[in-house]
Order: sequence, then structure tokens, then C-alpha cells
Amino acid sequence: EIRTNQRSSACAARFQAVAQVQRAISEAVPLDEVYAKIYSAVASVVDSPCFVLLSFDEDTDVFVPEYCINDGDPIETDTLPRFPPGSGNTTQAFLTRQPNVAARSRAGWSGQVHVTEGRGEVAVVLSAPILHGDRALGVLQAQSYDPEAYDWDDVDLVMLIARQAGTAIVNARAFETERRELERAQFAAAVARAALAAG
Repeated sequence: EIRTNQRSSACAARFQAVAQVQRAISEAVPLDEVYAKIYSAVASVVDSPCFVLLSFDEDTDVFVPEYCINDGDPIETDTLPRFPPGSGNTTQAFLTRQPNVAARSRAGWSGQVHVTEGRGEVAVVLSAPILHGDRALGVLQAQSYDPEAYDWDDVDLVMLIARQAGTAIVNARAFETERRELERAQFAAAVARAALAAG
């Protein structure tokens, strides 16, 4: 009975995480808040003391770290390296639009991953493509110190969150573009009023 209750509460927590991202989608919030909500959703269902959300910049063909968590705390992404697609797990998730899991071995990583500097050595990374329709926008990566951290149920759930994240990011970008255009229009109107008043 205890095991059944644990499964039920774990299942409830997972649905709550997905609902949290859906709320971020429905609310017009700034992009950095959307990133934070995406991380909160992932961290509430899988062990993720370290995390990175990478967008793909189509103009320069590089992955750009947009949001990064190091041992539970957000860190500045301005100093983190941007990197082009390679042959590893980040690129694989992006190009195939399928999630994957990479583990550290004595020989190093089983594929290219974007590991954050944490309190110890990250042992496993779950990479999930951020999708909007058929388009991949980037990759999110949950990172754990526990080599046994992720099973296929975890992968499926993080993938579900990553799909929701794609819609949330597109909506937030559109909202920010709209806001900037409104500010420009207001500035232009103020300039015109000042010119008319001076004339």
C-alpha cells in the first residue's frame, strides 16, 4: 500500500509539473520567467541539481545557453560558451527531435553534453529537444550526480515538458517583440508631439 501511495503522489507531482508549464504558456510572461518555470517543472519531477536550457541561433548556427542552474542556483549565462552542432548528445537530441541520456564513464562522456560546474562530477545528462510543431528551438538538459537518476518514464515526462516549453518560449518571444514594438511606437509618438509643440 505504501508503494501504491508513493506512485500516486509521484504521478500527481508529474501532472502538476506539466500543468505548471501550461500556466506559463497561457500567461504572457517575460522569457526569463518562462525559463525559470520550465526548470521548476523539470526539477519537480526528476533529480536535476544542474540544468541548462540551450536555444539554437539559426543566424549564427550555434547553441546559446539561455538559462543555467548550478547546484540549484541560477547562474549568469553571458560568460558560458556558445557552440556549433557537433556529434554528441546535444546535437543528436536537436537533429533527431528525440530525447537521449548520456552517462559519464571512466573514459569520459558517451557523447557531447553541456555540463555545468557543480559541487561534484555530474554523472548523467538527460537531453530533450525543445519543440514547437515540427521545429526544434533548442535543447534542455537535466543533469544529476546520481548515475541511476533517469528511467524511461522520466525521459517521457521531460520530453512532454520540453514540448510544452516550446510553445511557452514562442509565446514569450512574441510577447516581447510586441512589447518592444509598442515601446517604439510610443517613443515615436512622443517625439512627434514634442516636434509639434516646438513648431
